[in-house]
Amino acid sequence: MSYFLLYHPKTRPTGRALAKAMGILCGTAYSPKFEGMDVIRWGNIRDVPVITEREGRAVLRTEINCQRAVTLAGSKLRSLLTWKEHGIVTPHVWRYGQRREDGHRMSEDFISDDALVEKAFFGRSFRHSRGTDISVFNVGFSMVGHEKPDYYIEYVEPRKEYRIHIMRGEIIRAQKKFFGEELFQKLTEGASDEEREKFRQFSQFVRNNETGWRMYDIQDAEKVPVDVLNVAKKCMLVLGLDFGAVDIVFTKSDSRSRAFPLEVNTAPGLRDDNLELYATHLNSIAQ
Repeated sequence: MSYFLLYHPKTRPTGRALAKAMGILCGTAYSPKFEGMDVIRWGNIRDVPVITEREGRAVLRTEINCQRAVTLAGSKLRSLLTWKEHGIVTPHVWRYGQRREDGHRMSEDFISDDALVEKAFFGRSFRHSRGTDISVFNVGFSMVGHEKPDYYIEYVEPRKEYRIHIMRGEIIRAQKKFFGEELFQKLTEGASDEEREKFRQFSQFVRNNETGWRMYDIQDAEKVPVDVLNVAKKCMLVLGLDFGAVDIVFTKSDSRSRAFPLEVNTAPGLRDDNLELYATHLNSIAQ
């Protein structure tokens, strides 16, 4: 059985590198050269003919990460609401005004311009990556990215952040997010002391590469809280994904600990040896 990899234009570098490592064809859209092949979706939801011809017979095309699952995972708000419907505890979410997403009215609460929310919270766009869309509210200082985000999500603290890579129910890699002082100093080079301090405050809320945070591998997955691993597996199952990387916030107090899912990446970053890891496992399930 042969496959081709369908990657999103924004994931072209990793998509092409992964296809090369797997020894398969790839592209951003279906073409006749893919006839007779099954498909691996790398963050791409474009239509692919359901029926293909193989050995002179019309057969159903197999999809690893089907279109419906990747579409659902790509909508961060709908993912959160779907998990909530299936009993997975998530941070609370609100909508701005009466906007709709993809023509479907969502079932969560709404807030307006004059809404009073006591906790710190983020503003997000429906589809985002790398945390570049985040606006922060109620944190004691002004740091707003978008005037009217598509939705708002509760800020959970104290927190540790994990990324759990899963392939067909198996955890193939666990990562934890750490702050890099050296990277932070490089990012704030030339800034005033006041600007640097404001940026440091902001970086405690928005944790991405642009604020000095990176994911690092955890060599022993048993060191990851079991709640994090279990929630990650359930999130993948609910969305119907074959593979992906689940971002989870973990909080722990004297009374209890909780794991809150944030999103699933269906085309995660492949730095270091993640490329070889994904190529090996995808080739295995594509047999």
